[in-house]
Amino acid sequence: SIRHSRVLRKLGLVNQVLQITGDVPWPLSPREAIVNTVIVDEIDTHGYFAVRLHTIEDGEPDEMVERVDFEGLLLFQPCPLDHPLLLCSKDRRQGDEPRILVSFKMWADPKIPSIPPYLINFATRTVIGGIWGMLLQIADDVQSGKRPRHTQAVSLKPSLYEFIQERIDCM
Repeated sequence: SIRHSRVLRKLGLVNQVLQITGDVPWPLSPREAIVNTVIVDEIDTHGYFAVRLHTIEDGEPDEMVERVDFEGLLLFQPCPLDHPLLLCSKDRRQGDEPRILVSFKMWADPKIPSIPPYLINFATRTVIGGIWGMLLQIADDVQSGKRPRHTQAVSLKPSLYEFIQERIDCM
């Protein structure tokens, strides 16, 4: 589970360096990643928006945590109406409303040498899927007014969320 996540540095409107610390089952020590996020905005020229996530060395880790290595990419693009996942989706709320296809690719070294890679891969896929499901539920809750603290946090950063909305509308 995620113990905490905090912004170490802002690098412009959307790029930032994050520290993410998570707890893992005993007897393993907590894991930490210092993640540089870089936005690639190619909506106007190529029709996509991407977020590159990669770990960087930044200061000395706490001796009680293990630093992990991570590379990932989130790719946002218009979803084709004939996309196989859209065709088999049970969610027909918006019918022919434009959808955004989100793809996520990652590589991670959790620095757990005694556990077979296939178990780490299974756990990682399960965790990432669970996190994605929680993020989607939070987004739905914010949109429907069920999370006033999130709504307040969004209102404190109008330029960021206006930028995001503008880019989504372009897509």
